[in-house]
Amino acid sequence: MEKLIYALWRPEDCAAEAFNAALLRSVAATLRPLARHLRLNLRDADVAGGTSPCFSVMAPSPDAVAQLWVDTAFAPRIVGIDAALAAVSRRVQSWLVSESTPMPNTRHPAEPGARTAGFSQIAILLANPAMTHEDWRATWQNLHTEPAIDLQSTFEYVQNLVVRPVLPGPAAVWSIVEECFPPAALTDRTVYFNCSGDAAATDANEAAMLRSVARFIGENQCEVFPTSQYDMF
Repeated sequence: MEKLIYALWRPEDCAAEAFNAALLRSVAATLRPLARHLRLNLRDADVAGGTSPCFSVMAPSPDAVAQLWVDTAFAPRIVGIDAALAAVSRRVQSWLVSESTPMPNTRHPAEPGARTAGFSQIAILLANPAMTHEDWRATWQNLHTEPAIDLQSTFEYVQNLVVRPVLPGPAAVWSIVEECFPPAALTDRTVYFNCSGDAAATDANEAAMLRSVARFIGENQCEVFPTSQYDMF
């Protein structure tokens, strides 16, 4: 089995609500016979206005992410997936990835098609020209994984190492991370950094997190935004 991740940008003349509804309904129905599993990450009203980390280097930031698990990513076998997502999007970029799940979601599993509790933060990590790919990967996975889990209030943590681009874009991407947080973490940084109500401990955890990511993420090399997560099937 192989995993594909698609970054999606909605058409300029399409409201966010209509774009998200199309992905959840007609597009998900079209994709059902083409994939084993589908997860949608949507930038919707449930995550709008939060104060959790959010910054864009992809100009503009994606409006949604689709994650699909397929029997094969052989190009002729996924043309239907590409077409279904392109039909509702202004722009599509996608990657074949190798998934690692250091922290599976055992606390807040949702029913198929239902929104997962809290919110899912997507981080798209761009290539770092200051490091070899292997040094970058080893630092990210071997040195940063435990701090990322320990210093934040995550209940799901998924690392997707990019194997190759499928539908290329202007920026080279090396990995895509998904982290799920409790609802309060969207607007309360003390909850986000796993120190509910303790400002001093929050500052310490945030500083430790910044030191950890600085080892492998350079300036303007990471796209971060909150989403609502839906495991469709």
